[in-house]
Amino acid sequence: MNLKSFFRILLVCVVLSTAVFLLVRERGMYTFWHSNVTRLNSDKGAKLIEEKAPFIIDARSAEEYETSHLAGAMRFENGLVDSLSKDTPILIYCTVGVRSNSLANILSEQGFNQVYELKRGILGWSNARLPVMDNRDQLTDEIHVYSEFFSSFLKEGKAIY
Repeated sequence: MNLKSFFRILLVCVVLSTAVFLLVRERGMYTFWHSNVTRLNSDKGAKLIEEKAPFIIDARSAEEYETSHLAGAMRFENGLVDSLSKDTPILIYCTVGVRSNSLANILSEQGFNQVYELKRGILGWSNARLPVMDNRDQLTDEIHVYSEFFSSFLKEGKAIY
């Protein structure tokens, strides 16, 4: 193989890898191939809350939830959705959209037909300057970011980890 062919193959690999990365980022790691999950940015998530009053699920740990969560959100535990109708609109979020994407996919596979997931999670929500509550249901600017690594993605609020 000559050098010119090598660089052509390398360029094709880079372009394809970039395209796959961007598609996964948009469609979700767990909902990439097929799913009835609708992924929303923070503004559309806020509009959904206003218009449909969905059941809001926080897919993070208890410590993360107690530090910061969306108003009205319930932390996910086994059995939480057992009494919900399959037609109930559900909005799920986590820190950046990985755990919530997995849970959204599971709920979709269980037959829930109005599953929404907040892209970029509570970090995107906070960065959009939307309200976040603490464990006393008071407004807070302290956002649990899961780990120090994710603190660099928080532009609006104080990172807690």
